[in-house]
Amino acid sequence: MKSWFLVLPLLALAAGPANAQFGFGGLSAEDERKLAAEQHPELVREHGGVYTERQLDEYLVQIGLTMVPHAGEKQEWRFTLLDSPMVNAFATTAGHVYLTRGIFALANTEAEIAGVTGHEMGHITAHHISKKIGKSQTAQIGAGLLGVLGTILGGESIGQMAGQAASAGGALWLQKFSREEETEADTIGLQTISSTGYAAEAMASFMQSLNDYSALEARKSGKPGGEAEFSLLQSHPRTVDRIQQLQRQVARPTANPVWRRDAYLDRIDGIMYGDSPDQGFIKDRVFAHPSLRITFTAPAGFKLMNSSEAVMGSGGNGIAMRFDSDPKKGGGLAPAEYLTRVWAVKTPLQNVERITINGMPAATGRATGQSQSSGQVQLRFVAIQAPGAMYRFLFQAPANQAGRLEPEFIKTANSFRGISAQEANAWKPLRVRVVPVNAGDTEEKFAARMPFGKWNLDEFRVLNGLRTGERIAAGQRVKIVSE
Repeated sequence: MKSWFLVLPLLALAAGPANAQFGFGGLSAEDERKLAAEQHPELVREHGGVYTERQLDEYLVQIGLTMVPHAGEKQEWRFTLLDSPMVNAFATTAGHVYLTRGIFALANTEAEIAGVTGHEMGHITAHHISKKIGKSQTAQIGAGLLGVLGTILGGESIGQMAGQAASAGGALWLQKFSREEETEADTIGLQTISSTGYAAEAMASFMQSLNDYSALEARKSGKPGGEAEFSLLQSHPRTVDRIQQLQRQVARPTANPVWRRDAYLDRIDGIMYGDSPDQGFIKDRVFAHPSLRITFTAPAGFKLMNSSEAVMGSGGNGIAMRFDSDPKKGGGLAPAEYLTRVWAVKTPLQNVERITINGMPAATGRATGQSQSSGQVQLRFVAIQAPGAMYRFLFQAPANQAGRLEPEFIKTANSFRGISAQEANAWKPLRVRVVPVNAGDTEEKFAARMPFGKWNLDEFRVLNGLRTGERIAAGQRVKIVSE
């Protein structure tokens, strides 16, 4: 079994005495280490585990290891590649840096991965998270870092569900940094990658790809202009222009800056794209889990997002849903008893009734809750007893829209069913394929090989970092997505 992370040696780098003692304005160095070590296994689990295919986890560590001597901080640096399709990167404390395979699929050069990594290292070097915890005065080491920072989707806090649904992904860190903190992290990151020899331009290059990706996701969801909802832009509000300006100010000129495009494309050829079989697949409004042999269809207008813990859905404006299962399989209780005695034991339920969904015993009930963003909300609980598991739907709607949405919620619950082995086998993971461009090849030709329908060409251009006016040419290699 592969270790969940590789630990780099403790490096005695140029660090002031304040870093050796307590001087961050937040937690002590020991508390930082304790929090990071405590939460690492949970963060990895929430994000689908470590992605080890093609040894890309070790590749990330190699990139990080190259940068460590130039990071200007005495740390036990740890770099972890998460098996999540989300385009996300974050740092905790004490040298823990996390990137997702979604980041690797979107990037086009090793230098771009170095730029993302360097930025997250900058947040650690500046002790931004530690300072936030210190200012909040709510840090409880035993309770764990995730209880203090970030938006957690793993709990039963139904009052916060609407705000969380648009940013699903397990223990996704959504702690927003200030403009000053982002600038500081960019400055440190740019200095680090340019001192390492990477092209400083790569940080702005990837930010442009991220902006393009986020804009496309917003358009696909019918929310043009809502880019921040669909990527790490919501926690890292940065702009290409600002990074380019910083680059001119702080990056060290390099005679032959390293991009490593071809070597990078060689490494990521075949990387999984989108959902993995272990977490189930989302196609439009349909969720299917081949291993569990289940499927359901979300209400019209919903965007589904998958994590190792749950499937979250957002209909916008405080309309949300969550689907998961009880790890204890319901404790042997019938659905109605489970609903009232276990799942919603602290929630006053109304109109609890026993029902049957596609031959499976089930129960449902309603409740009233409170959301910070939407005020009073109506909640619909549905528990379904399937072979070996108790599956759960939780729907939320603002009180003034609950009547209109109730039939859609019931329809979604009733769509839950088992699937045959043949249906399960039909769901295959998508992968990035690196292919050569020959004379006569066009973007449209490559895009036609992708599975995104009317978005094929847009997906192709974003995936390959093609800007307005740029075209592919013979002799290049490009990325497409296929089974």
